[in-house]
Amino acid sequence: MPTPLDKAWTMTVADLRRRSPGPAFDLWIDDLLPLGTEGERTIIGVPNPLARDLMSARFAKTIADALGARLGQPVQVEFRVETAPRPAEPEIEAAAPANGRNGGGDGFVPLQLNSRFTFDNFVVGPSNRFAQAACEAVVKSPAHTYNPLFLHGGVGLGKTHLMHAVGQAMLAARPSAQVAYISGEAFLTQFVTSIRENRQDEFRRRYRHVDMWLVDDVQFLAGRDATATTAEFFHTFNALHDGQKQIVLSSDRPPKDLQLEDRLVSRFEWGLIAEINKPEEETRLAILQRRAADEDLEVPAEVLMFIARAVRDSVRLLEGSLLKVAATASLLDKQISLDLAQDCLRDYSVRTVGPELTAEAILDAVSLQFRQPTADILGKSRLKDLVIARQTAMYLCRELLEMSFVEIGALFNRDHSTVMHACTKISGLLATSDATVAGALDRVQTQLQDSH
Repeated sequence: MPTPLDKAWTMTVADLRRRSPGPAFDLWIDDLLPLGTEGERTIIGVPNPLARDLMSARFAKTIADALGARLGQPVQVEFRVETAPRPAEPEIEAAAPANGRNGGGDGFVPLQLNSRFTFDNFVVGPSNRFAQAACEAVVKSPAHTYNPLFLHGGVGLGKTHLMHAVGQAMLAARPSAQVAYISGEAFLTQFVTSIRENRQDEFRRRYRHVDMWLVDDVQFLAGRDATATTAEFFHTFNALHDGQKQIVLSSDRPPKDLQLEDRLVSRFEWGLIAEINKPEEETRLAILQRRAADEDLEVPAEVLMFIARAVRDSVRLLEGSLLKVAATASLLDKQISLDLAQDCLRDYSVRTVGPELTAEAILDAVSLQFRQPTADILGKSRLKDLVIARQTAMYLCRELLEMSFVEIGALFNRDHSTVMHACTKISGLLATSDATVAGALDRVQTQLQDSH
């Protein structure tokens, strides 16, 4: 059950994001977690000493003032490196939108649209042009052009950015429109609350009478066949579609790969399915140039090119890498340079290896690093160490050899959705600076570079 501090912290983070204190803040905010109070101090957990020193030096007062405003009393904050495992994310309902335009009702509120995510600042390239054009089309002709519009792609490729851009463009074109943006997880949480508190009618009024329904990360509902939640989702979808209301969905995989009831999958496929792929080098460079300009950062061209070539997994990781370099330079009072960037990103930059590299060589290197026989990595065992080794090998085959998910699946005797999950898992661990995985990847890639 979320505490008052948990709820206040969620709203504080939203307040600070709107004020955008700076790139260093954007880099670390998702890693902060309220741990509790000690006397008059509120303890905020941080992942490492660098984050502790940076937050203490530059953002302590900003965070204390914002948190105090939400708690209704002055607070002092102390940043402490967290050593214990983090608990699951608290199920906290989002604060009501300040503009009041995202739907009616008092109890169940949609999530707030992020004003920073617009079509104007979405960098378009071959990897996302089709999806971006489809999103603009549904704003121009909602419920008539593509309904539903289903966006899918890997983690951090821009699905959420486009979802927010669609909602904001709709409100700009039709100020009186009722737009509801919600994640699959929030839908589940709010619906469970409505059952527990006997407020199902209120929940249905909230989401079945909007003009545009944006549901992000719908894969969160996967694996919940024939539950009350999926039934509610199904009937909400039908009510909106029958009422000629626009529906936009996003997922990390296409509808056919979601473990959902056939009747839901078929409805997801009624309209247009648009995939967002990993950005090409030119697009990655354009994204970095745009973000540097937005943040008023002076970054040498060679540094931008290094980051664009080093970080290929996701736009989120790409921008995070730029902000990490900028934050480190600011903290150390140094100019942004290629040497500084290489030092900052050494844990998860992708090295260039020779053309003779093979999947077999990657398997051998992973086998040596993780001390697991190749046959076991390719086998069916679900032991934790073997699973991590297997996922690492799949990730490297994808990144270094640019093999398709189907090709990797054939090599490992798995279906492509398993490979997608493995690559997403490793990317996520790298994005959170998991030292164990980052170190292992670095050693494997060093070995491959030395031997090829």
